[in-house]
Amino acid sequence: MNKRSGKRPRTRQLDGPQDPWLSIRSLTPEEAARIIREKEGQPSLSDYMQEPAKMRALLAEMGYNQNQIGALMRRLEDFDMNIHSGQDIPPSLYVVLNRFREFLFLPGLSALDAATAKALVSGKFDGFILSLPGLSTLDAATAKALASGKFDGFFLLLPGLSTLDAATAAALVMSGNVRSLTLPGLSILDATTASALASGKIREGLHLPGLNTLDAATATALGSGKLGSLYLPGLNTLDAATATALVSGRVGSLDLGGLSTLDAATASALASGKEVYSLDLRGLSTLDAATATALVSGRVRSLDLGGLSTLDAATASALASGKEVDWINLRGLSTLEPAAVEKLARSRSTVLTGSDTLKSAIKSAHERHGN
Repeated sequence: MNKRSGKRPRTRQLDGPQDPWLSIRSLTPEEAARIIREKEGQPSLSDYMQEPAKMRALLAEMGYNQNQIGALMRRLEDFDMNIHSGQDIPPSLYVVLNRFREFLFLPGLSALDAATAKALVSGKFDGFILSLPGLSTLDAATAKALASGKFDGFFLLLPGLSTLDAATAAALVMSGNVRSLTLPGLSILDATTASALASGKIREGLHLPGLNTLDAATATALGSGKLGSLYLPGLNTLDAATATALVSGRVGSLDLGGLSTLDAATASALASGKEVYSLDLRGLSTLDAATATALVSGRVRSLDLGGLSTLDAATASALASGKEVDWINLRGLSTLEPAAVEKLARSRSTVLTGSDTLKSAIKSAHERHGN
């Protein structure tokens, strides 16, 4: 689901090379098994991405022109970051990725039964990303069948689901086979279903980019389960009580990239989690010293503040004071006070990722101090 429009993703008219899999509306178990056998004979995307010239040659062979090839190469490089966002994937990218065994995108598939689901995940290759944007409903039996795939890494994306009950949620996660589950279409999540989702063994995270509000009961259910990574980039508000609930359990990596403001109390609550080591707050455009101090007061080691465009000396000093933090993303900084640079340069244990301007300024500061 596109969280801005509230509509289910649809396949746009394709201009260029075609893929018959994009137009599939229904499948029998035998047809699904045939697709998987074909996937097993396909090459690996990682092999091609390590050799850009080889990938460009393949795209040219498929019929893309040089401008299209350039655009597709950029999209492929960013694919890992964008796949869980809930944004529509261009049909041209579906066509390309379906050429590789790690991916199967069936955007037109609108119905699925348990037998066909089991056939779709019957492959024996190392990793597999299965995306079924056209499914708007899913029952527990079919969910259990989908989760039966025993790939080394199984990433399941169900963008078309706008509702999910607890039984189906439990079926998706309880086998432990699904490494990552992405449900962009869910804009509302109750505590019972949240508890079911959090009770499974999703090793690389639960992605819920469509949620823009979260109550304390649902936050407690998500935070007190077995989830190691939780991605909630659609949340636009968060209070201290809800933040405390989110980090009350095993959540180690937390994406809250949609927050545009954060107060010191909520920051302190986020940093209080005993397991939290990574916080993504890339949506913040401003940050004061008190909030910065709170963020680095706990066990957080990785802090993404890539949305900050300015940083004063007091806030820079607070960020540099964190004893546990070893990486801060400040890539968005465009305005730097000289005093702020000096404060950041004094942090010896923190790796700062930033613009060339920031890197140059800190390097100069190090040189002035003989570091």
